[in-house]
Amino acid sequence: MTRTDAMTKTQWDSQWDQYPTWAKVLLCATSFSVLIAARIAWQMWPGIGLCVLFWAISLADEPLRWRFIGPRRRVCYGLAFLGGLGNMVATIANGGFMPVLGKEVPSSLWVPLVETSSVAWLCDIYSIGVGTASLGDLLIGGALLGLLLVWAVEKLGIINREIVAEGKRIPGIGIG
Repeated sequence: MTRTDAMTKTQWDSQWDQYPTWAKVLLCATSFSVLIAARIAWQMWPGIGLCVLFWAISLADEPLRWRFIGPRRRVCYGLAFLGGLGNMVATIANGGFMPVLGKEVPSSLWVPLVETSSVAWLCDIYSIGVGTASLGDLLIGGALLGLLLVWAVEKLGIINREIVAEGKRIPGIGIG
């Protein structure tokens, strides 16, 4: 492979292709299955211990995944990571529970917001029409919308994956 070919190959492909297929499947399956299992356990038995375990599994390897994505996706993942950190701080500061404005009866890990709730500005206090959300939820939602936008722009052929991965400026559409 020449130097020019290596420069046009996406960052994802060059890193991800180093793994055999069985390792890729195992990596994906264990990552999501362990995370889901931790979330279900925390949901069933809410408390500080399972809360910390869930957030440790959820956020610990997030920056390691960034080597597989381009700069624009890193911005989106960075927003999602900050949102996750905000939710982590809110739940750990409140003993493994998420206080919710307007909630009257505790439901699993969601509890009513009271005067003694810690870091209330990170809790579920922002009205979004169908309920309430935390600042972290809003950041995660914005990140998902950003990823959807990047995906749609690529699928429509406005820009290609190599341009997104290498962060080249796209004249006329303001992405770059």
